Amino acid sequence: AQERRSVQDARSITADYQSSIKGVCHFGCISEPSKTGDESRCRCRHGIPRVAPFPASFHFGSSLSFFSLQFFEVPFDSNMNRTKNRPLVRGQISPLLAVCFAASCGVPGIALLTMGVNPLTGALGAFNIFLYTCCYTPMKRMSIANTWVGAVVGAIPPVMGWTAATGSLDAGALLLGGILYSWQFPHFNALSWGLREDYSRGGYCMMSVTHPALCRRVALRHCVALIGLCTVAPILDITTWTFPIVSLPLNLYISYLGFRFYRDADRSSSRKLFFCSLWHLPLLLLVMFSCKKSLLEKEDKGDALSGSHGRAMEIRLP
Repeated sequence: AQERRSVQDARSITADYQSSIKGVCHFGCISEPSKTGDESRCRCRHGIPRVAPFPASFHFGSSLSFFSLQFFEVPFDSNMNRTKNRPLVRGQISPLLAVCFAASCGVPGIALLTMGVNPLTGALGAFNIFLYTCCYTPMKRMSIANTWVGAVVGAIPPVMGWTAATGSLDAGALLLGGILYSWQFPHFNALSWGLREDYSRGGYCMMSVTHPALCRRVALRHCVALIGLCTVAPILDITTWTFPIVSLPLNLYISYLGFRFYRDADRSSSRKLFFCSLWHLPLLLLVMFSCKKSLLEKEDKGDALSGSHGRAMEIRLP
């Protein structure tokens, strides 16, 4: 009986830790062949893909952020219906254990990104943890600017995926981050609209509580911004022109729901916009992936241009 009780306690503790880090996302990367075609652009010296440690290290960093957030907000989470059952609030995990677990996740995660992927991705991960724990979390009780800071936090992980696969912070990384940045405003603003009473009880400074009109305007503005960002992708030579055409119905529909939310300002319109955002993003990224331009094609195009330029110079020379 004592062994059975010990097993049940262990399972309970494991479940508490899992519930504390639920919602942690994993972003994978796809490495493309290098210019020579002999090895992958993103492979280390032993032939192991450099992006292989990325999902695990991202999970570690996200776990650190989640636990840090819950550690600092225990007194306020107890006043909110959606967070009052968190393990830290209920006292099933002690604050000391939470801090130790967060540190044991964050430090190896950043080290794994830096040594197993590349220093740029590791630096972005460390910066995002700092931004989440030291800027976004305290700002939630101080200013509505926390939503914009939180959108940056949410936009950095896909940028990390790009840098993990390519090793560079170029236009593609910024565009992917920009899409995630704009998407978060209709997603979160619509979600927070139905939780205004909860946020007010918890003492959080959210647009939906203090500036409801601005909350709806910003959501609509960034719905429309998604159309512009998708149009920029082929201009930057990241996707084909098929992408803005195929993605237009998706973006027009979420923009329509954003307008309904702006006009009606009720729970029904906010719920429709929120649930639309849940399937809109994966579909948009799937279309973007399907319409992407191959790295080899862009490199071959660059070689062809440089080759033709060289031949032109040879013809001009006497």
